[in-house]
Amino acid sequence: MAYSQAKLEDQCAFIGDATSTYGGITGLANAITSTAAISTAASSHTFSTIDLADVQAAFAKLPQYADNANAKIFCHKAVWNSVFLRLAYVSGGNNAVDLLTGSGQLSFAGYPVVLTQAMNAVTGNGAIMAHAGDMSQGVYFGDRRQTAVDFSNSALTSFETDMLAYRSTTRWDLVCANVGDATNAGSIVTLKAGA
Repeated sequence: MAYSQAKLEDQCAFIGDATSTYGGITGLANAITSTAAISTAASSHTFSTIDLADVQAAFAKLPQYADNANAKIFCHKAVWNSVFLRLAYVSGGNNAVDLLTGSGQLSFAGYPVVLTQAMNAVTGNGAIMAHAGDMSQGVYFGDRRQTAVDFSNSALTSFETDMLAYRSTTRWDLVCANVGDATNAGSIVTLKAGA
């Protein structure tokens, strides 16, 4: 139950489209619409061909106030492996131990990397590959009522079937607030695959 609720929170934050599926919440994929905050990779650059210049162009759009100790890269595990890990391996300076053991904390170019399966894993042109920035400045999360778990032996046909019914509820909301305007990037920027 806790996993399902956490998954829905991630889906709302990253891909929410304001429909009832996401409780009317607009996530980063739909809230960040300004070209000032979206960096599109070179034409035809997708997961397997995006280069370091494409990634650096996205980082360059991040305002200085959001490029702080809280700044992170958010992406799907497929993007981590196909883009960021690939670029790290071809950069040179790695030895066999680095490639075999990796490190405890995923990071790229000094930014911690947070993997979320709620984000895009599609390799098509124009697909959102990653978000980078300070999530604490760009997305506001409100927890009205924490998770509550109840059970009953009389719900539905639980008594007749000698079973227990469990229910888990929570009440929260989130808003993607500081995502920039027509001329300025906000606290989070988006990297898209080439068109």
